[in-house]
Amino acid sequence: PTRRANPSPSIGGEFRFRMESSTNQAFGAVRGQTQDNFQQYRLMLHFDLKYRDTARIFFQPGSMLVGDRERAPRPIDENRLTVQQLFFDVKPFGDGTALTVRVGRQDLQYGRQRFISPLNWANTRRRFDGVKLFWTADDWKLDIFYTKPTVIRPEQPDRYNEEYDFYGAYFTYTGIPRHGVDVFFFGQDDTRNRRNPNGRRGDMSRYTLGSRFWGKTGNWDYEAMLAGQWGTWAGDTIQAWAWTLDGGYTFADCSWKPRIGAAFDFASGDSNPRPGSTVGTFDQLFPLGHAWLGLIDVVARQNVNAFNLNLTAWPV
Repeated sequence: PTRRANPSPSIGGEFRFRMESSTNQAFGAVRGQTQDNFQQYRLMLHFDLKYRDTARIFFQPGSMLVGDRERAPRPIDENRLTVQQLFFDVKPFGDGTALTVRVGRQDLQYGRQRFISPLNWANTRRRFDGVKLFWTADDWKLDIFYTKPTVIRPEQPDRYNEEYDFYGAYFTYTGIPRHGVDVFFFGQDDTRNRRNPNGRRGDMSRYTLGSRFWGKTGNWDYEAMLAGQWGTWAGDTIQAWAWTLDGGYTFADCSWKPRIGAAFDFASGDSNPRPGSTVGTFDQLFPLGHAWLGLIDVVARQNVNAFNLNLTAWPV
């Protein structure tokens, strides 16, 4: 490709409007107002400046508002003026090389967003402050990152959580035709003195190791994921795990290309939650939860057995 010696800028943005209505969302657990009809508005701009293939600066301010909400806004509903992303990329070994270093506020998204997602469904997208190294080759990719989650502060500029470290590595191999394999590791160090499922308060160090396999054969598609967690929380040992099986068949020669699928999701819980016992509740990290376990976001990927049958079609 022809390399441009001068910086290459681009400017863009989005405006999103959504109406939302919920009735008895807490299933009777909350008294008083049970129905809420409201609107959400999201405006984001972006300014992207690149110099050859060597360096890049990306700036994305945003404003998220909610209107006519009768119940108190959720933290993800409103953020009147924020820096959604602001990062700097550099290739330390020069143009055309495989390694990129990214520093600043950024989105993270891996796999099919079961554990790490920017949560685009929410009015305020999820962000992280930190550094990421990503190495991209012809049939594999490796990301290594160290970050802190960004906390929404309505009356002040958003800031990263000083007491929470989130880091990990994500490897993807696509050298098998129409198939792929992910191997991932995530670490969490949390010193916020939170209460664990056994009722004890203290620091938490949790580690997640897992793998995902997916592919297609003819009109069949399939996916399997397995992950385990270990560590300590307030002195209690963490031992938890989760797995997923998903598959389907697409009638590719039919109009609308209908797909019939089935899936099963499992994540462990605590069989005997008491101080001093093992913490067996799986932690779903930073997911796009409702994509897999229900659009009303009542069920999480923890202490769950979830089976579903589904039908998908593409009208155009």
